[in-house]
Amino acid sequence: PVDLTSLDVSGVSTFSSDLNISSSVPQILLTDTGDDSDYAIRNANGVFEIKDTTNDSSRFKILSNGITTVEAPLNVNGNFITTGTASVTGGNLQISGTAPFIGLNDSDNNPDYRLYNINGEFQIYDSTNGAVRFNIKNNKVGIGTNNPDAELHVVGTSKFEQLNVSGVSTFSDT
Repeated sequence: PVDLTSLDVSGVSTFSSDLNISSSVPQILLTDTGDDSDYAIRNANGVFEIKDTTNDSSRFKILSNGITTVEAPLNVNGNFITTGTASVTGGNLQISGTAPFIGLNDSDNNPDYRLYNINGEFQIYDSTNGAVRFNIKNNKVGIGTNNPDAELHVVGTSKFEQLNVSGVSTFSDT
């Protein structure tokens, strides 16, 4: 092995073995010859880091305990899949699309559900049985129907432990 304190290379370099960089903060500097940001890939006190050296800002870190942090908005083009718990702290979770939904799929029981926003309607959809179970449309709530025509429209049998009615009430069997 050759022990070098510095090595200046122009062009392409090929290594047929490991490249070992030892220092108190070992790093590889990626310097753009234009006016764009320059970066360092480094190990800073046991933390893997990609740092924007032009703006002195850490962009991406993997801590020694495995926690990964991204220091700016993370844009994902494609699917985002997580196993375990996903949490949002101190901010908002926003899902955009023509029919955005949150899927709630358990792995050992049925049915599975989706929370939808479709054309301004909020729906709880039973994706296992293909049925809307709860719907808010035009400020009307539907249970068992996706077209409520009253402030509360229930299709099916209802059970009330206690029902207090004031004012004029009309009941029918239709």
